[in-house]
Amino acid sequence: RYRLIVRQQPEQGRAGTFGSKERRPLDPLPIVQLEIFDKYGNLDLLGSGSPNLVMQVSALPVPIEEAQEEVTLEDKGGGESVEGMKQEKGKTLARASLGKQGQTVMQRVLEGKVTSSAHVAFDTDGSRACFFIFSDLSLRIEGTFKLVFSLVRLGMGSGARTSVGKIVATVSSDAFKVYSPREFPGVAQSTDLAKCLANQGVQIPIRNEARRGGSAAGRHIS
Repeated sequence: RYRLIVRQQPEQGRAGTFGSKERRPLDPLPIVQLEIFDKYGNLDLLGSGSPNLVMQVSALPVPIEEAQEEVTLEDKGGGESVEGMKQEKGKTLARASLGKQGQTVMQRVLEGKVTSSAHVAFDTDGSRACFFIFSDLSLRIEGTFKLVFSLVRLGMGSGARTSVGKIVATVSSDAFKVYSPREFPGVAQSTDLAKCLANQGVQIPIRNEARRGGSAAGRHIS
């Protein structure tokens, strides 16, 4: 049995124009913990760190009903799919797609590394745990969103599938707001969990103090 826990929720983001080189990652950076239990209910830490497990992330607009009003059905042949755009002042605001599981997900709006491999490391309480870390995610448009994290087991057969494996568990983040560059309130000091993982060699940008107005993302420590 798989259990996913969003240990660090994204709380805000700064929108960047399409193709912008000045992206700002979501703050705080999302961190998801994986727990695997065997048939006896015991925690299987060894299985949690398997190289056959990866996590991918997509973005959902909130409220979802508003996005669904803007899409039109297209037949792509190999399963149902929906694509559409909402236009405002000549700018693309959203592109959504409806996959086989009936879930509308934002595509080409989420930038950065959308997959993560497992990191088995010490938690803040000294116990060993398995984490998936997304340190380079940003959204191109303003609005309110949730992130959907999907745990994929590579090389599996039937079921809900990606192009390379089977989705075995999903979890969603809390809703958060993406601001315009002018309205962005700034970034917070890095959390104890982020600092704990960075001190063990995990490549995470660390800020020792809060910064206003979307200044540089921080530095990497190892």
